[in-house]
Amino acid sequence: MQWAQRFAAALAWVMAAGFTLVNMDSGHFVDDSVPVVGVLVAIATWRSEQRQVRAAVAGLLSVLFLVHAWQFHALGSCLVLAATTIIAWARLWRGYWPEFIMRVFAAALLLLAIQPVLGALQPAGARAEIGWSLALSALAMFLLVYTPALRAGRTLDTSTELVAFVLAFTVVALVGWHAPGSLVGRMGVSYLPMRPISTLTLALLAMALLLRQRDQERVAWILMGIVVVPLALTLLQTVAGITTPLNALLHQWGWLPRATTPLIGGYTDYGVLTTWVAVALLPQALQRWENARWGITRGLGIAMASVAGMAALGLLIQLPYHREGMSMYQISLTATAQLGAMGLALAVAGENSLRERLFGVLPMAAALVLGGMFWLAATADRDAMARRVMETQTASASATFQRGVELRRSALRQLSSSLVAARPDVAEDLFDRHVTDMVKAA
Repeated sequence: MQWAQRFAAALAWVMAAGFTLVNMDSGHFVDDSVPVVGVLVAIATWRSEQRQVRAAVAGLLSVLFLVHAWQFHALGSCLVLAATTIIAWARLWRGYWPEFIMRVFAAALLLLAIQPVLGALQPAGARAEIGWSLALSALAMFLLVYTPALRAGRTLDTSTELVAFVLAFTVVALVGWHAPGSLVGRMGVSYLPMRPISTLTLALLAMALLLRQRDQERVAWILMGIVVVPLALTLLQTVAGITTPLNALLHQWGWLPRATTPLIGGYTDYGVLTTWVAVALLPQALQRWENARWGITRGLGIAMASVAGMAALGLLIQLPYHREGMSMYQISLTATAQLGAMGLALAVAGENSLRERLFGVLPMAAALVLGGMFWLAATADRDAMARRVMETQTASASATFQRGVELRRSALRQLSSSLVAARPDVAEDLFDRHVTDMVKAA
């Protein structure tokens, strides 16, 4: 497995360099080659344990990033270079948190690398911001970070790795939201973006899960307390229809599309609420009802991951048909994927074996019950969404029909006046014939 990962990383970079050379005449050669050169430097010096070499590489990547951001302003290239630079700086230190930071930005590189693939599945879509050479360079860097043999065998537990992916989705979503017209925050396709408050609440809950597993209870509960504020305001607006001045303030800042929009997006609010409950129930060692609480937490995670996975699969299936009037899905692919990663992080939390996690009676029972409840809710919301789409289409068609009738009436009035002035003797018969034609056409 390790030699296969190393071979895949080397092959990805070779293909990236080949794509860059092929595109030399496209006018973007220098733009695309800078990140590839940065990744090449990182690959060439990856096995070095000397701190001076690593510091020099981090400094060189910082210079490349600053020059590239100042001269070219290409968002995709800047993100790949920025993530690679942060990984290079994190390698200067040892410990849990530098390792975790490396995993977050390596996961972000993987999310950037798959965007051209998703974009290719959507016909007649916007031009991809991340080319194939850039995507393969990002993939090579991801494989370097996630190959333990190349990093002295340093690994993290599965739940922490998934938390890193949740935070990577937050990075991509926030950057994409603040870049007007960009598809980076939408995973390279023309689905809805994920709102900043939505992705930040999931990121805070993911950090709370991580901190609670590391026995840092006070900081974890502070983060969960922060999440309560936007979650409560969202539920207050969706359930009771009460909009607070915070919505207008966030709309002015550009964090909401409209002042009447809830702080946390549709579907995501239920996911945030479920995650908050699951993290709050996370037990400590030798705590009362420990097994029951582990079962509920993992069951909630499995249920949420199942529902989010089905939603993401539906969005991927609809990619070839996501054009105006051809797709009924109006949810964010980024949000569903982040909810899925969060659910998986909850499902594998703890120190028990994989067999106990997946085949324990209580987690599976909770997953089946809660999964059924989520499925019923998702089905009801889907039917309601279909009805809203049909109502919108009917309203649009009605307006078009009425406009056509008005135009025909105006034409008939003009025709009537012309006939009366020109041929009064045949005006009545011709007018009746045109009225009959209009009624038949209507």
